[in-house]
Amino acid sequence: MKVQYDFAFSFAGEDRALVEEIKEGLKGFKVFYDYDYQSELCGKDLYSHLRNLYMQQAKYVVCFISKNYKRKIWTNLEFSAIKERLMATFFASDFLIPIILDEDVLLDDIPSFIGFYKHKCVKETIMLLKTKYEQSLNEDFYLDNIRHFSKYLLQEIVSRINLKGIQAKYKDDYIKFFNNSNEKSFFLLPEEFSNLPCLLLYEDNKENPPSAMITWKRNENIVFSWNPFTFLSEDSHEDISLNELIHKVEYYLINNER
Repeated sequence: MKVQYDFAFSFAGEDRALVEEIKEGLKGFKVFYDYDYQSELCGKDLYSHLRNLYMQQAKYVVCFISKNYKRKIWTNLEFSAIKERLMATFFASDFLIPIILDEDVLLDDIPSFIGFYKHKCVKETIMLLKTKYEQSLNEDFYLDNIRHFSKYLLQEIVSRINLKGIQAKYKDDYIKFFNNSNEKSFFLLPEEFSNLPCLLLYEDNKENPPSAMITWKRNENIVFSWNPFTFLSEDSHEDISLNELIHKVEYYLINNER
């Protein structure tokens, strides 16, 4: 990823005055704020250009979320690019900073484990952004982000299982659900010893040997491998998408007979 900006702002036009105040307080940082790049944007396919910018060119993307942000067509187009980056890379880099401008206005597409920041005053928000940037220079987010990814998978899988009419819930690092009157529990945990990009699936108890493994690697985007140990030769999959991974893990959890 070729980073050109420290921060890229995404906001509704109605909130411009506030956002510009915050931008002015970030002297010394390279901030993408549309009015500062009018000559560069003039005549371009703005959707393609901004999609590439939010996905590839900013260390942090700052979403100023308000009632206006939720209802505007253009901000929803911007957020589709942000969501695409979130899906592809969120566990390798914590790039999204959601700042809430209006009370009780959230975006459903932002996973629950990502912290929202409530705007109180311009000075505090500027300090928050500066501190976030400074911390990123010396923090190793690796294992923390792996755990975030695990929680995201559990959240998505439970949602899909519930849609099938099966009672399921997740908490911390495990799923519990009932299928055909049988209670099932699965744990999804990082493989912490080798520091590899890997999650291990355990049945019943995390002290048991793992029953499956999820790994990933970066090509242009992130691609995954799903390896159930019980029938590895039949269902080992290389280079599948995140959506395919979620589907395969969900299918395994529901249909695995112990």
